[in-house]
Amino acid sequence: MTNKRSSKKTHILRRPEYGSEPIVHTWKECQNLDRIESVRIENDTIESCTADSFLECELKRVVFQGRFRGILFADVTFEHCDFSNAELDESQFRRCSFHNCRLMGTTFIRSVLEDVTLERCTAVYANFNRSAWKYAEWKECSFKEAGFGGCSFQDVKLQECDFTGCDFLETKLAGMDFSDSILQQITVRPQDLKGAVFSYEQAVLCASLLGVTIK
Repeated sequence: MTNKRSSKKTHILRRPEYGSEPIVHTWKECQNLDRIESVRIENDTIESCTADSFLECELKRVVFQGRFRGILFADVTFEHCDFSNAELDESQFRRCSFHNCRLMGTTFIRSVLEDVTLERCTAVYANFNRSAWKYAEWKECSFKEAGFGGCSFQDVKLQECDFTGCDFLETKLAGMDFSDSILQQITVRPQDLKGAVFSYEQAVLCASLLGVTIK
């Protein structure tokens, strides 16, 4: 039986000197590499790839299509990228930032996201179920109807996000400050609200989940 990885090229792109800008490449030049490192890709489309990692890369206005399961993304910046309906399940994101990206219907099931920033991203209908977040920041993002079931959150900071219709079943929200975000029609177990921070209006909503009537 032929080993699929045996036919792939090894990493041959020249790593830039310390402090220099990443080298600009097209996806066609990178698509057969085991490891994508220190490159910048702009205005391109990346279809399901077999690379095992993206390291120290800059991706701008790139469309991701298909499956990207089990990939390591470390020190990667995504700007104006479109991940709509892409599968990023069981992947790892470390020291990554997403700016003005479309994550509509994107799946991150059982992925690990550590030291990750999402800023002004649209993640409507995204599926983050069973993902683990640590030292993350979500700024001005829309997570309408997104799934966060069975997630673990450690030191996740929120700023003016929209969680309308989100599913937080079996997810403990302790330490999460929702006070300046939109929190409506969510699905959550009452016991998992303990330790979270809410505005007065949100507290009224949470009280109804606890079966408490406020007059």
